[in-house]
Amino acid sequence: MASTSGFAETVERSVTCPICFEFFVDPHVPKDLECPHTCCQVCLQNIVTLNPDQPITCPMRCAKKTSVPVGGVKNLRTNLNIRNLAEVHPNYANGAKPIVPKCDKHNENLHLYCSHCNTLACHNCVIVYHTGTQHVITDVEDMTKQRKEELKTVAADTDKEIKSCQKLTAELKKLEAKVLNGAIVEKRKISRSGNDLIKVVKKNIRRLESEVQNASDAKLNEIQTEISRLENQTSTLQAACNVAKRTGESSDHAYITQHADLMEKMKKELTSVKEKDPPQVKLNPGRAWFVKTATTCSAEFGKVVELQQEFGKFESATHVASSKDGLLAVSDLKNGKKVTICLKENEVYKKKGFLELNTTNTNRLEGVVFVSDDKLWVARQTVIEVYSSTGKFEKTISTKVNASGIASGPASGVCSLAITADGSRILASDSVRNVITVHDPAGTIIKTLKTSIRPCRVAVIQDTHVAVSTWQPGKLIVMNMVTGEESLNIGIDMLSALCYDKYSDCVFTGRREGNGTGNGVIEKHCWKTGKKMACIAKNLYMPCGFTFTSDGLLAVADYKTIKIYKIT
Repeated sequence: MASTSGFAETVERSVTCPICFEFFVDPHVPKDLECPHTCCQVCLQNIVTLNPDQPITCPMRCAKKTSVPVGGVKNLRTNLNIRNLAEVHPNYANGAKPIVPKCDKHNENLHLYCSHCNTLACHNCVIVYHTGTQHVITDVEDMTKQRKEELKTVAADTDKEIKSCQKLTAELKKLEAKVLNGAIVEKRKISRSGNDLIKVVKKNIRRLESEVQNASDAKLNEIQTEISRLENQTSTLQAACNVAKRTGESSDHAYITQHADLMEKMKKELTSVKEKDPPQVKLNPGRAWFVKTATTCSAEFGKVVELQQEFGKFESATHVASSKDGLLAVSDLKNGKKVTICLKENEVYKKKGFLELNTTNTNRLEGVVFVSDDKLWVARQTVIEVYSSTGKFEKTISTKVNASGIASGPASGVCSLAITADGSRILASDSVRNVITVHDPAGTIIKTLKTSIRPCRVAVIQDTHVAVSTWQPGKLIVMNMVTGEESLNIGIDMLSALCYDKYSDCVFTGRREGNGTGNGVIEKHCWKTGKKMACIAKNLYMPCGFTFTSDGLLAVADYKTIKIYKIT
């Protein structure tokens, strides 16, 4: 009888999970590990939840590891034999709970749990093997209840984390779609712009080819007419010459007398030919007018900008600056108490407000520059003032320093500001002391560059050089920002605006052609050689300041208005 009872316990132990002691039926599906042991799917899932991205360590002391397959624990091999036995076990069919496992050493129920050893134990095991204060003994039911609560908490926290990850993934996918769509839109814009430019180029090529062909046809017609005339004249003269030779060789006085009238006609014809202008045909008939046509072509292809917008009414807009988030700041020379702030809305720039300046400083308003999205530097002749994005006046920066770095010297005249592409250095042109001071974003002077001209405008080139211009006599110089050495010094009369275009690697200059207003032009120069590359815009009122907006447009402070050009 005892043997039968022992066999029954062995069978029941084989159809129950060694961790939770539940029968191997749904949801406690028996799953085989890579070692000889089998545990239920629920317990194995709890182990994976506690140790994500880790193989399963067998909980039955053998400690052999089992890799979690793709799809999770449910995809481990199911032990169908054990599941079938569990489903027909009489205790499961009668609704009875599984028996508590027996101790191998003492054949007693393993109803106790040692947290220090992380193992089940019987009463005798506790007395023999689990002595000492470090061995905390609890009832197995209490341990199981506590573990289940802990697993519920872990599962709830994990579920929250999963939902958070899913939410973040959804947001990132939206951002991914937005970036992809944005790239497609921008590529289409570039393609359209390129196609438009190609159309313009092809149109100009056809026009110029037509002009060349028409000029060539006219010149060839002129040449062919002249050739025909000369050939006829040569034929007539040749005939007369032959008669003259024969007559001159004759000794017949009657024959010579008979052709006397013919000789007189020949003399008159020769005199007539000599008195005529020589044929108007040059040895190289094409050079002059082909050169002229090429010059026209260059002028036409120089128009690489189109006016997109003109807005604002200013008394004297002389400087304009742009921020990375799309703002424009405009300084009005005659209205020295405020800076106009503009913002692009629905593809159009509009005035949005004013930055009221420090009233204790009555000096003239000059250059402006965004040092960051929340800092605006304003040149007020003798000093530079710093304002926050809220319009608050923060501090004053001096550009007067001596060799020891101490503020000193004559009054300064800061009239233009520029910033490097990385925002690490801000340049201020001092037209009174003929220097350019280089500052860090905190306002500290890093370097002072002496200029050979009165610096009215300044622009940074490739973060390594600086372009400097003066009004009259108009000059443009380029200096090395580190050594101060000049690499270019050319004359450009009435030079009033200056900026650097990184895309064409050229300097844009604004000036007036002659006296008065309405004859302003924007030109493009190679900053290395000074060569004028093109005149890209004409008929401006008086261009005084340039900046490139955050979306690559050219903003021009044209004294009375702000003009926005698209570079094509």
